[in-house]
Amino acid sequence: MDIDAWLKSLNLEEYINSFKNEAIDIDILSELTENDLKELGVKKIGHRKLLLKAISNLNHKISQKSERVTEIVSSENENLNNLIKSFPFVISSPLKEYISENNAGMKLWHACDTIELLIRFFVILGLIDFKEKKIINDLLLKQFWGKIEMPTLGAWMAMAKSLANHKTKSDLLFPEIHAYVNGSLSDLMYGNEKLQTPDTSFLSLRNRLAHGGGLNNKEANRLLNCWEKKIESCLTEIDWINEIKVVGIKSGLPVELKDNPSSTNSINEAFKENKIKISTNAVYILRKNRILNLWPLLLFGHPKISSKIQNENQNNEDILQIYVRKSVVRLQFTPIDVEGFSQTELGEDALKEFQNLFRLDAKKNDKDKKFLIQDFTKEIYRDASEVIGRQDDQIKIKQCLKSVNEGLIWLTGAAGIGKSFLAAKLMYDLEDEFKNSNTLVLSYRFKVGDNTRCNREAFVNFIIERLKVNNFITDTKTINEKVIAIDRLKFYLEKLNINKKLIIIIDGLDEIDTRDKDFANDFPGTLKYSGLIWICFGRPKPSLQELFKLKKALIPFPNGLPPMSSKDIRGMILEKIGPLKKKLLSNDKQNEDNVFNPFVDLVVKQAKGFPLYVKYVIGDILSNHYRVLDGNEILPKSLHAYHEKLIDGLGIGDLKFILTPLVATLAVSYEPLSLKEIHCMLVFRKIVSNDDNGIKLIENGLSAIASMIRQAPDPEGEEGYTLFHYSLREHILNSFEMTTNVKLAKDAFCELSMKPDDTPQLTNYLFRSGIDHFIDSRKFKIAGNALLNLYWLHSLFNLGKTPSDINGYWLKLPITSQQIDASYLNLFKPEALINNLGHFGDGKDWSSYVYETYEKHEVSKTNEDLNDFWMLQIQKKEINEKKLSDDSVQSKENNTDVAIDDIDDLFDQLISDDEKKTFTSKATKSLENNDFKTYFKEIAEEFEYIDEIKETEAKLTFYYQLTDFFLIAKLCHVGAEISQKICRLLLNKLKPNDDEVIMAHARLSAFYSLYNGQNLDVEINEEHLFYNQKIGTYYYKNSQAIDPTHLNFSHIIFRHCLKLIYQKYGLNNSFLQKLISYPSMLLPNLGNLNIICNKLNLKNISDLLLEISKIKVEEKGQNHPSSLEVNLSLANRLYFEMKQKEANLILENIYNKMLSLFGINDMRTIKALELKGHVNFELGDFSKAKVNFEKLLNETNKNFTTSFQLNEWRSRLAIIELINKNYDIVEELCMQGLTLFNNEKSSSFFSLYDDRVFVLLKNIIDEIKDGLFIPELSEDKTEKELQNITDFYSNKGLHEICLFYFHKNKNTSNDKIKDIYKFIRIMRSPHTFNDQFNFLLSKMNARHERCIRMRYCLGMNSSHSLKELAVQFGVDKNNIKEYILEGFKNIKLI
Repeated sequence: MDIDAWLKSLNLEEYINSFKNEAIDIDILSELTENDLKELGVKKIGHRKLLLKAISNLNHKISQKSERVTEIVSSENENLNNLIKSFPFVISSPLKEYISENNAGMKLWHACDTIELLIRFFVILGLIDFKEKKIINDLLLKQFWGKIEMPTLGAWMAMAKSLANHKTKSDLLFPEIHAYVNGSLSDLMYGNEKLQTPDTSFLSLRNRLAHGGGLNNKEANRLLNCWEKKIESCLTEIDWINEIKVVGIKSGLPVELKDNPSSTNSINEAFKENKIKISTNAVYILRKNRILNLWPLLLFGHPKISSKIQNENQNNEDILQIYVRKSVVRLQFTPIDVEGFSQTELGEDALKEFQNLFRLDAKKNDKDKKFLIQDFTKEIYRDASEVIGRQDDQIKIKQCLKSVNEGLIWLTGAAGIGKSFLAAKLMYDLEDEFKNSNTLVLSYRFKVGDNTRCNREAFVNFIIERLKVNNFITDTKTINEKVIAIDRLKFYLEKLNINKKLIIIIDGLDEIDTRDKDFANDFPGTLKYSGLIWICFGRPKPSLQELFKLKKALIPFPNGLPPMSSKDIRGMILEKIGPLKKKLLSNDKQNEDNVFNPFVDLVVKQAKGFPLYVKYVIGDILSNHYRVLDGNEILPKSLHAYHEKLIDGLGIGDLKFILTPLVATLAVSYEPLSLKEIHCMLVFRKIVSNDDNGIKLIENGLSAIASMIRQAPDPEGEEGYTLFHYSLREHILNSFEMTTNVKLAKDAFCELSMKPDDTPQLTNYLFRSGIDHFIDSRKFKIAGNALLNLYWLHSLFNLGKTPSDINGYWLKLPITSQQIDASYLNLFKPEALINNLGHFGDGKDWSSYVYETYEKHEVSKTNEDLNDFWMLQIQKKEINEKKLSDDSVQSKENNTDVAIDDIDDLFDQLISDDEKKTFTSKATKSLENNDFKTYFKEIAEEFEYIDEIKETEAKLTFYYQLTDFFLIAKLCHVGAEISQKICRLLLNKLKPNDDEVIMAHARLSAFYSLYNGQNLDVEINEEHLFYNQKIGTYYYKNSQAIDPTHLNFSHIIFRHCLKLIYQKYGLNNSFLQKLISYPSMLLPNLGNLNIICNKLNLKNISDLLLEISKIKVEEKGQNHPSSLEVNLSLANRLYFEMKQKEANLILENIYNKMLSLFGINDMRTIKALELKGHVNFELGDFSKAKVNFEKLLNETNKNFTTSFQLNEWRSRLAIIELINKNYDIVEELCMQGLTLFNNEKSSSFFSLYDDRVFVLLKNIIDEIKDGLFIPELSEDKTEKELQNITDFYSNKGLHEICLFYFHKNKNTSNDKIKDIYKFIRIMRSPHTFNDQFNFLLSKMNARHERCIRMRYCLGMNSSHSLKELAVQFGVDKNNIKEYILEGFKNIKLI
């Protein structure tokens, strides 16, 4: 009441100030006496009398109003009390607490409990009603999937709406439910206003109570006044509910479940009449003499909990329990009206019935039918439903997403900060938001324990499968599926519909990074296409942080995901602790308008914002470890300390014998383990019995450690168990207290992996992860033998492992690639080569077919520049001077290369008349008639390849997988051997011009082009991984699969492949895109293509690449990744063909675009920068070249380079610094570059070319120190000066320095420059340019030549160390260095 207005109504406003000064309010006014009025300054008796009379009247009115209110409240309470009598006990219990509660805030919480239990109860009734009438179908259940496992209040309401809106509802036992749900209940829950607030929507009110922080008394009273009548009005509308009886079983008899459960004759008669078979724990619903069984969603019986800590208030009485959620191991229930229990559980039988009721297996099968790689929907929804609060973080991420149409977003944070849960919430929200739109959201999770999906192959298959199903690809016909993962994804992304948008969300990028260091760079860091957005979550590993900064990713939280707020932590606890929230809320304290809770504040302090810590606290609350919740509990001081506490707690009660090995097993495993798999492992270790009791014990153990684990599907789709968080796994594996148990678990897995087939329950797991266990336990030899076991390899591929996975295993083992190549080749026992003919299937025979069929009568305009493209001027001069014929210079007997002009003689060259006579007359006749299809069949029979062909046909898919692996690992010999087998099969079964035949020969050519002239390392000595001390040193007795002649015609095979694919499909197809990615593209003698395109004769590879580039630019635009990649390949080829200026123009156009698009540490950007350096160097622009090479050495991440590249860059920079007279830098670079060369015991080397540069530079630096004069150009720059300088450096063997002086003198085109270009390429690839290289070495004396050949494995079986050479030559190692130096200096050009 307004005191001022009241005084004015009495015409006594003169006393307003007096009343204000003495703080007189309505409560004090009613108690004022005459003496009080005197003290207030009311001196006149009349005024005092008037005031006293008015006060008396006012008190009377207040009294009357209070009586009326009491009558109303009494009437309303009587109505509510009547509802309590009519409502089932599951609803009446919380309603009773609502009525009796006086605190407004707690009253609102009791209202929420009442409404939630009401909705839960109605969903259960409706669902069982539908089940009894057999009208449940998958369409309805799909609306339950993802909600029923971890339901929130909103999810319960959504499920109620799904039932209410179902079309078929005839003859139901509870039809009233559905009208009520769509009517009064929906009005209450959602409100009638579009903007839902705590004043208008009960769901919003519930969220405000749980997530809005503490509620002060004033706000609580306001909200209660707003909602009290609405809630009570909604409840009074369920007048039909009094017809329902909820019945449980007590002492074998049915009893009605109410305050005092009792049995009645009517209930007994109903049970007899319906012939109900009584089940323990079951709850039945009775109406109109019909009975439904509500088990396993409602049960009545003795409460079961996972914790072995018993509260003294807990009793052994049967209680009513209603389903609340599915936990990791069991179903969880809310106990009704009982002290001492926060939640109860029920195990395997209930869980199975739950799975059957909701057909969760059908859900899995539904997914399996459509896709090879399972999605993460179930996990995502479960984790998304766990997210409490964090609204500001979610809004910021979504705003960031809205700000881009394509690109990369990086979200990071410390372990346990809640990244995966926030990622799940984003995944769920975006998938729901963009459902049935032009935007496709694909969500992927990498988990170290999920071996099947934690790899790039599975990721690519996942994306591609869903792009296809959702029709996001414009053309799938031209896509080549038989390529490595990243290339397949590129093909599909390039075919994305331009009107569509693709969002790929990746969680756990740090976890795939531990297995595949290049994944982040190769995929989100590199694949950038119009309409494609990558959103990546992961821990802040320095390499990832650096990568995403360089890639210019959007980073919404530069300092990492912020910690949870105290408000969100409070909400998370309240959401999860069930009935115990009453105890927690009773400890709320109010300071003015602020509400705080001592226990919540303690958790906030210790958790430091980590949700994982809060999750562990909640688990301990539910297990009754924390009971009072008053803030005096002793909590671990950090997440690390909590992990220690969890480990310490494994030894509790009767389960102590199983819990520690159980946790260790889960920590050591590489993927989720099913209950049966865990049981099998622990039976093997003799920890549990091999019977149902053993399984029950494990189930109890899993329940006891529920807060530490989570469920996830194993590769077979079966629910498995794994540790909840990666940080917990790491902690256990590195914990001193767990050392012994972890080792025992590792040893057990290794022992079982020795014979995977002997343990059927674990066979698939042991094949998939056995090698991981061997490597983890440092059993490298066993791991290597497993990788050489073809049956094991075949099993790995069948179980989802990829070629890159296999290569990754080998990279972890102490063995060289030459040793691996020899070991694999030894498995296939290749035959010796048959004279010059070679093997059937080695490419020569197929090349003969292509020539005879397609090229023999082709008019070829020979390019004169290509005829003697690589011949040095000094060679030409010598030939002319000696007037030698072609035969004397390059006889067939000694020829090691096939000249480009010799294509017309190819057929006769490959198969001579004498060799033809070795065939049967039948094969010869087919050959003479050019009937190659018949010839290939007959020659296979003649040389007895039929059995091999049958074997290859049976293993073809496996062989393709093997060659993928061999190509990645650059195992050229065994790769060629398997490719030859494939070619033999395909030539025998298919037409010679079939696509598969062409691509098989292209792959064979790729293996030939990888051959570097070195023979296999066949010696198994003490340094070898597979050395056996009992046997001693021994050798693989197998032949080489490749020899130099294969390298000499690999370009012919590859050129045929290019031409045939072009003739069949033109220039824009996936086959050609694959071909230009093969290493064969850089073979120097790929000339005279004679491809006619748009009236142009494409003679060279560069011509071909130029046309492909035009097509890509026209189709995709010049800034598209595929266009930039083709142009980079074009620039690379032009540079190789010594067209530096043309290459430079392309590089100037694409480099900055690539730098902007991919970042400096992308392999393509590095290649472009490297190429810029080489081009500038050869153009003589050393200042620009220096910038490029310094940037490569100082700014690029060395994870994306090799030691060989680094040494190459150093050698170029050292030459430049010599010109700049920075002799100290040159000396330092030489010291770094010659580390292998100067190691007298090592036979290893970086490269012949770079060793040559460093040896010559070191020599000239030593001479400068001794006073050597270095000639320079004067300002006049005369021709004589230039001649003197170039002669000086040529005599020192450093021909490359001449390029600088030619550029400085603006002399950019002469034979000397072209010869230097050729010289650089010859010295870098001596095996490729064998003829030219042999010519250069022929100018040395015999000792120098032999010394260099032995050091660098040129025509030798192996390379030799300085020490070995010293022994061979009978001199000191310094003499050997001097021989090599003199040999290098004697390599002369004109």
